[in-house]
Amino acid sequence: MSVLVFILILGILVVVHELGHFLLAKASGVKVEVFSIGFGPPLAKFKFRTFDLYISLILWGGYVKLAGFERQEYQRKPWEFLSKPLGRRAKIILAGPLFNYLFSWILFCLVFLAGVELPSNRVGKLKPGWPAEKAGIKEQDIILEVEGKPTKTWQDITEVIHNTNLKQIEVVVLRNGEKVRFTITPKREEVKDLLGRKRVFSFIGIYPSQEVVKLRYTPLRAIIEGSLSLLRFTFLTFKALFYIVIGALPFRETLTGPLGIYYITKQAVSWGLSSVLHLMAVLSMSLAIFNILPLPVLDGGHIFLLGLEKIRRKPLSLKTEEIITKIGISFIFLLIFFVLYNDIIRFGSKIFSK
Repeated sequence: MSVLVFILILGILVVVHELGHFLLAKASGVKVEVFSIGFGPPLAKFKFRTFDLYISLILWGGYVKLAGFERQEYQRKPWEFLSKPLGRRAKIILAGPLFNYLFSWILFCLVFLAGVELPSNRVGKLKPGWPAEKAGIKEQDIILEVEGKPTKTWQDITEVIHNTNLKQIEVVVLRNGEKVRFTITPKREEVKDLLGRKRVFSFIGIYPSQEVVKLRYTPLRAIIEGSLSLLRFTFLTFKALFYIVIGALPFRETLTGPLGIYYITKQAVSWGLSSVLHLMAVLSMSLAIFNILPLPVLDGGHIFLLGLEKIRRKPLSLKTEEIITKIGISFIFLLIFFVLYNDIIRFGSKIFSK
């Protein structure tokens, strides 16, 4: 089941991306020769009136073959890619990442519309000898308030506790139908945040139970929450890229390849539809951002070359462009091998041991 969901997710994200290029090319009067889901040898071919559809061996990507995209094949026909103005060519290239980003936004909104399942505010276990146990908190207590702020989910609880600098915090719990108030002295510890940076947070030594609550939102609220989630993940991704570039964040700890995504997919499937949709949303956004990086072969690399053409008022020489493309392809293959190796080290035992 997890394998099928994994393949389906990859297939959908590739189709959405290439559909952006396909539709903008069609709208711009550029002839589309091939729409391929995947790379490598075609496993199946379907012929349509104006283009061929391929289902190829390696599903980790795809492509749309446009007439006259390669300068070696350009014949100066009006329906060819290179016959179009720079601005129109840029729009066709950017349409792929844009479609992925818009698809991500739609998915985030659907997640909140369908309902988000989160750990409830019920205490599962206590860490022996830690502040919560010492103060008198017990398993199965329901935490209603932390520092006067109502808490419906475990996330509400941790957001207040982890980020407080207070020496003592007030916690109100529901126990046997009665409210009980506790004063707890948090313990400060240094841990790594989502970006791998060491930061100091407050803890009281409590763990969530297996109980979950489903938060449902009105359509308008779902759109607002979905938009905010997309912006938060986008900001976090660019922040992570910045830290990688300046060397503050280890490269191998941030990149996840097919094995890593498969492992995460297995977990998402076990958690339900909302988790699968959320995973797809994050992956679609990540694919959009990755593709706009100014690396040769990627969409961002093509945009970079178009920018140079705009500045120089003429394209780079064919030889220079070929050299840049070869360097870009070599880099992408090295990146693929590195990511696969890193995935095996990080996730191999977790996947194959089950």
